[in-house]
Amino acid sequence: MEATEGTLLTCDETMKVFILELAKSQYNLNGVQIILKDLDETNLLVRPEFARSIMNEVAKHMEKNIWDPDVEGQSK
Repeated sequence: MEATEGTLLTCDETMKVFILELAKSQYNLNGVQIILKDLDETNLLVRPEFARSIMNEVAKHMEKNIWDPDVEGQSK
């Protein structure tokens, strides 16, 4: 048995798809494996050095995709 150090990210299935795509496109430069293990529908084990960056990208994505009734020009 081999032990692997990682950070557990728990999210809903939709956000997991976003994180997997993010890891493939933006963070998989130089052949670095960002996602260490796809555990189940809502959990990923990621390299600890990338966890904060992934969480920041998720926060940006969430900000862009939340409807705010106080902001003019947003469609419902």
